[in-house]
Formats: sequence, C-alpha cells, structure tokens
Amino acid sequence: MNTNDTIRRAMMRTPQPELPASFTPQLMVRVRRRSRLRALLHNAAITAMSVLVVAAAIAALVGFMSESGVQPPSPETMPKAVMEPHPGPLPQTLKHLLPEMPLLPGLPRIEMTDALYESISFWAIISGAMLLLLSVDALLRQRQRHMK
Repeated sequence: MNTNDTIRRAMMRTPQPELPASFTPQLMVRVRRRSRLRALLHNAAITAMSVLVVAAAIAALVGFMSESGVQPPSPETMPKAVMEPHPGPLPQTLKHLLPEMPLLPGLPRIEMTDALYESISFWAIISGAMLLLLSVDALLRQRQRHMK
C-alpha cells in the first residue's frame, strides 16, 4: 500500500471543520480589504515619518545656514586652483569620449559655537531616535508576520 493512499484515506475519514453560521464570502472580502487597507496605512505612516525626519533635517540645516550667515561662494572669491581645469591623466585620444565635468566650488570653513553644536546635536538625536523606532517597528512587524 502506498503511503500517499494511506494519508488520503486518513484525511477522508477525519471530520471536516465546519464554518461558523455567520460566515459568508462577503465577510472574507471585507477582511481582505481591511487587511490591505491596514498595510497601506502602515506603509503611508512610515513614508510620512521618513519624509518628516528628512524635512526636519533640511529645516535644521536651513536654519543653521541663515543664523550663521553662510553664503554660497562667488566665483570671484574662489581660489584660482579650483577655477582652472586640471589636466587629467587620460590620454588625449580618450578625452573627447568623456563628458565635461563641472567644477565644484570650494566650501567655506564654519566656526562651530556651542549653541550651534547643541542645536545640531538635538536634531541628530531626534533623527536617530526616529530611525531607531522605525527599524524596531519594522522588526516587530516582520516577527509578527512570521509567527502567524
């Protein structure tokens, strides 16, 4: 006797579970819709929180730039070494194949005071805490899915 046949016969002898009296196909459709909506709202909440963290970091940077009076450098104030193109190590035969790269401006040196350092560290701690909470949430949800 084949084991597949034995298993099939044993399954046929066991009583089949009965669905509750209130079960309908529409109930299953509603449950699936709610599940999809819950997943969609969760993803939207994570995306919104990520956007808010990035926006807070950008706002802190803009606030820092406006408080410290940092202006982007003008071409007149840039050193000559930055403005003049540097001859590349490529042979002249390959130079026409590469696109022309724009020159990068030099960055100004900014003195960090205690107030600015505290402000930046505050935003860094808030951003780090939000990222930590998001990663813990993702791990817990993944564990919950595997336990079902």
